[in-house]
Amino acid sequence: ALPAVLQRAGLPPGFFQQEKICVTTAELFALWRAVGETSGDPGIGLKLGGEPRLERYDATAIAAVCSRSFRDALQRLARYKQLTCPEEIRVHTEGGEAFVEFFYLQAEEVQPDVLVDLCLSWILSVGRRGTDDQIRTLRLELTRPVQHRELLESHFGCRVRFKAGRNALVFRSSDLDRPFTTYNEELLKVLGAQLENELQARNASSDVGEQVRHAL
Repeated sequence: ALPAVLQRAGLPPGFFQQEKICVTTAELFALWRAVGETSGDPGIGLKLGGEPRLERYDATAIAAVCSRSFRDALQRLARYKQLTCPEEIRVHTEGGEAFVEFFYLQAEEVQPDVLVDLCLSWILSVGRRGTDDQIRTLRLELTRPVQHRELLESHFGCRVRFKAGRNALVFRSSDLDRPFTTYNEELLKVLGAQLENELQARNASSDVGEQVRHAL
């Protein structure tokens, strides 16, 4: 229930009634912690991140699904995520493995578990949809202590390494070049132009305060 979530997060009752909602990183983390604490469902982040209905995707996620390959999709997600928050999606390869991580540039505290689950589940959802479920994860690395292992391993289809040094989803490096069966050049061209225009306008803005806030 929204009132319970907002109260738990320390946000005003009319928070979601604003025409444009912007929050600091601390407020974003408080909101997602509240979602996790009030939902009573340890898999709520996984469910939200793994949304199966394409019509509920935003423009950035649709552009990713329309990309040529998983690598191309991840690059687009990383680039266009700048439109909604000071957050980076980092992808690096090491020893035949590819690591996908999220970094909140203004964070002064640890990311809420539910937000970590949501973000990594979202990445896997895009990869699975684009490759017709041909993407397979090698493992999930989480900084948190052991909890809900069976739930996480069932959702991500791999083993989980708890108390790790990072929150990351690990794939085979070769999977980054898997072509997307959902590649749509025409739609990608339209969405890409729209998102690039928005990105240029944002980068040109002199409103520094707006640059470090998350748009919901």
